[in-house]
Amino acid sequence: MKELYFTPSAEDDLSNIWDYTVEKWSIEQADKYTDEIKEVCSDLCAGIKFGRSVEVRDGYLKYPSRSHVIYFLLYDDRLEVVRILGKRQDVDLNLPK
Repeated sequence: MKELYFTPSAEDDLSNIWDYTVEKWSIEQADKYTDEIKEVCSDLCAGIKFGRSVEVRDGYLKYPSRSHVIYFLLYDDRLEVVRILGKRQDVDLNLPK
């Protein structure tokens, strides 16, 4: 089974998503929403869900999760979540090359 790994940038993204959701709605909603994102990441790692290629970066895959898109790299031994960006965020600007 592959290991699921979040880069520091992806961890920051999750934290910022949680903070924003608390401000707009509630702690309960923030917990639920970020847990859903983590569950999607686990499903991607387990091969239950599959990503699509990212047009602006070779090798990267993406998968939507509500208002966000999970960007990741898939290796033989792990799935590395690189960023979790809002659907309106500039991918070319925010995704490492």
